[in-house]
Amino acid sequence: MMSIKKKLVFILSLLSLLAFSVPGASLLANTDREPAAPFNLDNLAGSKVTLDDYRGQVVLVNFWATWCPPCVHELPSIQALKDNFAEDAFEVLAMNMGEASRDINLFLKQFKTKLDFPILLNADKGVSDEWKVRVMPTTLIIDKTGHIAVYHLGPKDWNSEEVQNQVALLLQE
Repeated sequence: MMSIKKKLVFILSLLSLLAFSVPGASLLANTDREPAAPFNLDNLAGSKVTLDDYRGQVVLVNFWATWCPPCVHELPSIQALKDNFAEDAFEVLAMNMGEASRDINLFLKQFKTKLDFPILLNADKGVSDEWKVRVMPTTLIIDKTGHIAVYHLGPKDWNSEEVQNQVALLLQE
């Protein structure tokens, strides 16, 4: 059974789906780039991962949960974007919001799209608090120097031409 907090986040996520899935909803480019807060989290394999591990790469960080329909809906487009930039200095990190690794692994076994990017365990949600994540999904694109270049609330087709162009520009910086 879902806790009240999860129900509230679920409702907010559905509202964000309505608000941000409107055709033409664009990315919010961050022209005054602030540094992304550091983190040190386990991935599903139990290895420690830090944002500094990806310095020199453009990194899409997606905050999601298995019980969040808009989050699950956009995962295939995130994988497609990663595939399109497989030869480039581009990485995706999927930061799960407080679920147990066994629940995430069970979800992944049943999910139709194979996700080929690290899934990080944000068990205490400390990173999402530091990154001011209030709605799921929330996605940020971090530039090669570790600064927030794009901040997007709600779901999106992450393999759209708009996003591909933004990632390509960031890769050229």
